[in-house]
Amino acid sequence: MGSLQRRQREKEEIRRRILDASMHLFTQQGYESVTIRNIADAIEYTPGAIYSYFKDKDEILYALHLEAFEKFYDAKKVVLSIVNPAERLFALGDAYMKFATENQEYYDLMFITNATGKKIQEMDSWHVGYRSFDLLRYCVKDCMDKGYLAKGDVDAVSLAIWSMVHGTASLLIRKRLLMFPEEQLPHLIHGGHRFVVESMMLKPVKKSR
Repeated sequence: MGSLQRRQREKEEIRRRILDASMHLFTQQGYESVTIRNIADAIEYTPGAIYSYFKDKDEILYALHLEAFEKFYDAKKVVLSIVNPAERLFALGDAYMKFATENQEYYDLMFITNATGKKIQEMDSWHVGYRSFDLLRYCVKDCMDKGYLAKGDVDAVSLAIWSMVHGTASLLIRKRLLMFPEEQLPHLIHGGHRFVVESMMLKPVKKSR
């Protein structure tokens, strides 16, 4: 490996350490409470070194936000090969919950931390969020077109389904489901999601799992 490649790899590794430390601090201490010096101390670098990679804390937050949504989209798009739109809708819910439970700090940063929402409002567009939501919208529309769901406002139905799954994910991440044994949660979450969506269906859906 040449010296140029080695320096590039080292820069990427430092940038990764900055992002990882920042995400942990943001979710544990709150975005507003964390300073560039806190981040620098966490990775044993100087604040000046952090500024050579990111101009400010907002830019770090934005980079994490984009990274999180890319991973989120990749985790959900695997269901696109499912032909039956109703089964695809169930699979989307499962993929959503799997991502949320396996990437809790990312999920917190994406949907729960207030600072992220403020940053989104300052942006001209939120393509990463729209693209992710469109996976659900297109699936809901497909269900309507195929007669599984009643014809109606695609956005309203999509929002209702998303709100249900997001609410469950948020309760899980915030440790608000302690009334249930931990080993039962995957079954309860999957079963609850399927029950609610099936109750919206106009015709039976053959279970593939």
